[in-house]
Amino acid sequence: DDGTTRVKYCHSHHHNIALPVLKKYLHKILRRPTRAVRDAVELVCVVFLLSREAHTHDIVSKHGFVQSLRDPDTALRMPSLQASFSPRISSSTGRLPGRTITRYNTSVITKPLKSSKLILATASAAATDTDVAKIKDRMLKIAALTDRGQRHNPVVSAAYREKEDDMRRLVGVLSEEPHTVTEESISGEWELVYSTCELFRSSPFFMAIEEAFNNQDKSDLFFRLHQLQVLSWGASTVGRVAQRIDFRSEILESDFDTILFGSTVIPIIGWFKLLPTFGGRIVTQAKDLKLEGTTLHMELDRTTFREVEGVSPGILGRVFMDKWAPTNAVWKLLPWNWSSGAPTASCVVVYVDDDMRIMKDLYGQYFVYTRPMN
Repeated sequence: DDGTTRVKYCHSHHHNIALPVLKKYLHKILRRPTRAVRDAVELVCVVFLLSREAHTHDIVSKHGFVQSLRDPDTALRMPSLQASFSPRISSSTGRLPGRTITRYNTSVITKPLKSSKLILATASAAATDTDVAKIKDRMLKIAALTDRGQRHNPVVSAAYREKEDDMRRLVGVLSEEPHTVTEESISGEWELVYSTCELFRSSPFFMAIEEAFNNQDKSDLFFRLHQLQVLSWGASTVGRVAQRIDFRSEILESDFDTILFGSTVIPIIGWFKLLPTFGGRIVTQAKDLKLEGTTLHMELDRTTFREVEGVSPGILGRVFMDKWAPTNAVWKLLPWNWSSGAPTASCVVVYVDDDMRIMKDLYGQYFVYTRPMN
């Protein structure tokens, strides 16, 4: 009404909350896209992004913006701005060279800005990269603390449940960061580092079972009973879990290493193993792999057993070693599967970048993968 542009900045230590608020005001202001308004908004964004970095905080303090930025009730009034900064940002200090800023009451006057859009894009990219790295670091710490999420499994105990809540919040924040889901971005080999449910449910075999039940309570009961049987008394443990995605051959290959009888001793008095340790790698293949939007579709195909270096496969393991079992054909022969047809499965790509991929199954369980360490 008075010819000025008012931009309120909602300060928060959690910048992922503050940034959407700023974007909301951006959207409203840019409905009147005059040159002065655009320059004013871009300047506020630059100050906002720089203030988030510790090494640039002195720049902001030096020119008296701190109180305005920290006080959510303070508004910056900018009658008219002409652009002003040099577009180059030092990679070592993050400083903006060649700027002239004069403060008059609640107004900000700057000298001509040659490329404000370039400054905003560069500062925004740097801030986003830092945010993503911190989020992923936090996620990996939670994964390590909870044994890939298995310590907060309700079948095991009710401990660490707050860590699952933290992980779900972090996944939600990370999914809002810019990313592109393509066949190329999700292709290749991945290792499972965290799951909000049982690790074996990342396999197409168990995803197909979940889809066939078409009922969360029934499928959860089945998986709980399966876990109780195979992991009872510590007889079986799950090692490395991995996936290989190949869109050229339309195949998703999932495997997990299992160790049987890792420690069989008589409590207190025992000092030697009663039974030998053996195990191997169970590999499941899914065919007709397709990516539609952010959803992966596939059909369960076959299963085999492979040797893991350093672990004896045992007698049964040697019998079935590298022999493919026709899982798809057997599935269709079972009477309770006659009405459901082929064993299909699907999951959603929630987030992907160069070294992390997050998937979500039919009922909202998350699986976090990273690229293998070479």
